Amino acid sequence: MSTYYYHAFDMQIQSDFELSLPSIEEGGSTSHILEIIEGNVPLPAELPFVLGSIRYGMEENCIIFDIPWSARYRIEGSSRIVVEPIPNVGIEWIDLYITNFLLTIVLSMRGIATLHGSAISRDGKGIIFLGKKGAGKSTIAAKMALSGYEMLCDDAIPVSPDGMIFPGIPYPKLLSDAFSQLIGQPSNESQLFDGISKYRVELPSSRIAVPLSMIFILKAAPHENHAQLTFEPLVGVDKFQAVLSNSVSFEGVVEAETLFQNISKWLPQKPCYCVLRPSDIDCLEELMDIICNVEKKFVF
Repeated sequence: MSTYYYHAFDMQIQSDFELSLPSIEEGGSTSHILEIIEGNVPLPAELPFVLGSIRYGMEENCIIFDIPWSARYRIEGSSRIVVEPIPNVGIEWIDLYITNFLLTIVLSMRGIATLHGSAISRDGKGIIFLGKKGAGKSTIAAKMALSGYEMLCDDAIPVSPDGMIFPGIPYPKLLSDAFSQLIGQPSNESQLFDGISKYRVELPSSRIAVPLSMIFILKAAPHENHAQLTFEPLVGVDKFQAVLSNSVSFEGVVEAETLFQNISKWLPQKPCYCVLRPSDIDCLEELMDIICNVEKKFVF
């Protein structure tokens, strides 16, 4: 069996599975090491928590996840994950749940909050895009990475208690329409298809942690609402609610109260904006211009 070595989320990761993470030679050194191995994960008598069809719970200071179409996983503290794949499962389903799901729990054990969105950097400062599915987070991040910025993370964004963004998975995953708009014809790039619904794109990226400078909450207007691109600052309770609603938490494992405490250490000082974009027109250029102009107004 091959062993793969990666560097992401401020961790050196040694894995029995090939994952969509930056290889070790692309990242710097870190003192935290995570081992991911294939092994037996017995199913406990009870897994009390449910997330859709996923069941999970605690057993002897370990966290067990039973994902019927992927594998059973046992998280042993912040240093080891044991994986028992189901027979004949595609590696893309193992990769998906390790990189975008289980690693966020390992991060939480180290006091690091994980936000759901995309992050870019330039000149030693980081910008985060948050929003619901389909809001355009990966698309605007990819657009800006093609215009002088660098990708830091896509989907899972780790932010330390002192407000540093750790590089994660820097490969934005784009739906076919966004891929066509920014990259080319999907039919000519079948090797980039993730096996599920998106295309994984390698763009200019950075493996250096940077301080978070500002946050943009993206919202797509309903198709029947021919809205203009609008932009307004969020402050106080509205800012906290917007960021918390795009943060990763798991009942019984990563509690909302702990997450709030971690985020409260850095969010009050960070400017945050809500961007409402029309769904029926292309406004990427205009949105990028707004973000660049706002960034220029701040000196950090």
